[in-house]
Amino acid sequence: MEKYDRNERESEQITAQNEDNASLLLLYDLLSPEERRVMEGMPLEYQDAWKKWMEEQHKQPMSLQRELLLRFFQTGMAHSRYGQRVALQRARQELSEIRACMTAYAACDYNRFYEGAYRYLIPLARLQREDIPFADNRWHEAVEQLETALVQNDIAYGLCTYQFHGLYDLQRRYAGRCRRTDVQSLLYSGIACATHKGETGEALSLYEQLSGMEDLPRLRRIGMRNRIAAAYEDRLEPEQAVVLLMQNVAELEGNNIEYGRGKPLNEAGAGIQPHHPMAENDRTESVDQAGTERDSSYGVCGSPEAVDGTEYEKMKGRTYSCLGTALIFAGRSPEDYYEKALEVFGTDEGNRHITLAHLLHYSVHLRQSDEVAARQLFWTYAPEFFQGCLDWSGLFQSVGQEVSPEEVASESARQEYATEMMASAIRQKRWNAYDLWVFLKCVSAFWMEAVTPELADWLASLTSAVYLQDANRLVYWHILRIAGKILYVYQGNQLSRQAADCYEAALEGYRQRAEQYPGRLDLVTLTGYATIMEYNHFLGLEADNSRLYAGLKRQAAECGWIRLSEGLEKGKSLDEILVFEHA
Repeated sequence: MEKYDRNERESEQITAQNEDNASLLLLYDLLSPEERRVMEGMPLEYQDAWKKWMEEQHKQPMSLQRELLLRFFQTGMAHSRYGQRVALQRARQELSEIRACMTAYAACDYNRFYEGAYRYLIPLARLQREDIPFADNRWHEAVEQLETALVQNDIAYGLCTYQFHGLYDLQRRYAGRCRRTDVQSLLYSGIACATHKGETGEALSLYEQLSGMEDLPRLRRIGMRNRIAAAYEDRLEPEQAVVLLMQNVAELEGNNIEYGRGKPLNEAGAGIQPHHPMAENDRTESVDQAGTERDSSYGVCGSPEAVDGTEYEKMKGRTYSCLGTALIFAGRSPEDYYEKALEVFGTDEGNRHITLAHLLHYSVHLRQSDEVAARQLFWTYAPEFFQGCLDWSGLFQSVGQEVSPEEVASESARQEYATEMMASAIRQKRWNAYDLWVFLKCVSAFWMEAVTPELADWLASLTSAVYLQDANRLVYWHILRIAGKILYVYQGNQLSRQAADCYEAALEGYRQRAEQYPGRLDLVTLTGYATIMEYNHFLGLEADNSRLYAGLKRQAAECGWIRLSEGLEKGKSLDEILVFEHA
């Protein structure tokens, strides 16, 4: 029996070795003779030399396929002569993806092609130099796929933004061959991408292009206003957003929507020029996964030719919800419009969940002025929201389904509820970023006394979480900043190593983006300032904060951010200026 087992193991080893050899041959098929010689004689200790050689290759003109292959080997797969089985299996998979990317390139399957290029960090500026073939039907399909991707749960904003800029570049090259309705759809998606990145100027520039199209379907025009309202909020001009959204409400409640196409509407805020027009040198030139808070499902109205009563009601609910958000930024109460939105959405779980998230953000914001009202608002909506994003045990089921929120009145019951929420959070394998953001804000505002050592360890682990590691997105920087602040308070207002790591991880993202867009002022820049100033305060570096504050004041005046400039001149802190979902 033992001999049989030994023979079986040897047979498995021979099979594995044959698979390894086959995988290496697969790699060699895609290498030049010179690259093969380098690989065959490259011990592990000479990896730096290998990387330097690869960098030299990048200085030479090369085909896109060659560039993809070089980037593949830069991931570290080529430094081992023999490799491990796991590594080789990964190599097979990645090489298969490269081939699929090039097949998509040849077939004009644009979204799949840009997805592959995005994965391998090919700068868009590099693709703009490529003579990419064009097929109008495939471009049409890609535009439709992009719009669909922007209404899914847990949207890949970085990828969608990359695809948008790729498709936008093709539209500029082949303008005469692109359908007008597709151009409208693409610009509409572009506004969503830009507002999620906090790119206010780009969003306003796309809005100007889209609003100038007289044949724009009316529901799409209303959805466009919903989306661009977020850009005005991000620019600290919420009154402009309120004007646009009030106009939408008047139209929707007046039932004067023409299904299909309609005449152009008089735009509220017409004549307002974009502050940072989208120019050739202002487009994303490298992989930028930055995102901002708003969920892009607001303002989506589907195909221009497929407007029905259900879509009309969804648009009404989204408009109510958008208006509630704009009113908060304008210093007014949003609850009536949020409640109207929830009533319209009914059992539509996706849209309800987004509106509930806004309400919980608002409960944290309200706490600054009315602790009692904030807690009442929180307990009214928290059970439904968190039941939708956490894997609850029986305790939550009893609280969320059998017992109404009003009946969870005692502090002991709420403490037990909060403790179970903490345990459930730790059990989560992967969070939706926006739900995690809401959860941590609620912890910081309402449940600090319930933070356990286990939760503190889990918060510290977020700096190395796989789904945060490579995410150059504003929402994740918000998450890391809040995690750092919770750890700071939990340690008795002492800056622990874990809290500092959270702040440093967030600030690294802001630093990289500042290097990519030097001198730019937008929401992402402002939240970066707020994060570093909070961190400096905990470090006792108030002199540094004074210099940062003075520099931001000059920048706000130079860039025409009137509300920001006025607030800073009055001595307001950034945390006083950046409120609600900006904070």
